[in-house]
Amino acid sequence: MSTKKYLYTDNIGDRLKQYRISKGYKVLEFSRMLDISQGSLSGLENNKSKPSAETLANLVLHTDIDLKWLLTGDGLMFINEGDETSTDSNRNVLSYDDKIETEHLKLIKQFKNKELAKNINSKLIKLESIDPDELEDIDVYIDLRISRNKQKKVSETMTRTGEDRRKTKAS
Repeated sequence: MSTKKYLYTDNIGDRLKQYRISKGYKVLEFSRMLDISQGSLSGLENNKSKPSAETLANLVLHTDIDLKWLLTGDGLMFINEGDETSTDSNRNVLSYDDKIETEHLKLIKQFKNKELAKNINSKLIKLESIDPDELEDIDVYIDLRISRNKQKKVSETMTRTGEDRRKTKAS
């Protein structure tokens, strides 16, 4: 695989700005896409701050930027550029010490409804401020809702199967 180097390779901010410009995004449009303020985007592009896990997640969800290139300057700017294996690049290249962040981004990527994933992701970040006992209650509630949903689907399937049998006998 050939490695293209782009004009700005010194740091994340320069690469992020280069990506935005190459795609023709205006600052306002790109900041909305990443769910950050224009000032925050400016801070990122001017290397005054680093992207948060939430911002990286939004990049994965809403763009075709290759995170390996963004974070290290190595490789290609776009995940679909060049090598066929580059489409998996964003899932494999995060170099965080904290494996939870990497796993979190992988899970978000699996959502079919990207807008829902974005909303849930921003709510997850807010959970840090909640009392641990209340968090445990929320976890139990989520498990209960999932269990009820599964039971409902099984019940609906059984009802349909029974209706199908009655239709077959009637025929």
